[in-house]
Amino acid sequence: MAQLIPVYGDIEKIHYEGNEIALERLQELVGGYIQIVYLDNGQMLVMNEDAKPINPKNEWATRLASKFIFAGDYVAGPAVLLEQGEIS
Repeated sequence: MAQLIPVYGDIEKIHYEGNEIALERLQELVGGYIQIVYLDNGQMLVMNEDAKPINPKNEWATRLASKFIFAGDYVAGPAVLLEQGEIS
């Protein structure tokens, strides 16, 4: 099940029609063009590729992605955690 990881507040389940979430819906949730980090457990972390100048650091999403991003880099703004096969 897809989950929204906001900068502040609790993680929320994302409900969508069918078996896959649409690209347009992901862009809406993260606020722009998406960037995907593939995690070693088969999950994907989707974030806004241009969020750093306009959004604060997302601590939880940064922890999830820490093995897969450059040292000192971080995830900014809201992110979406997906299971394999959930994106169309």
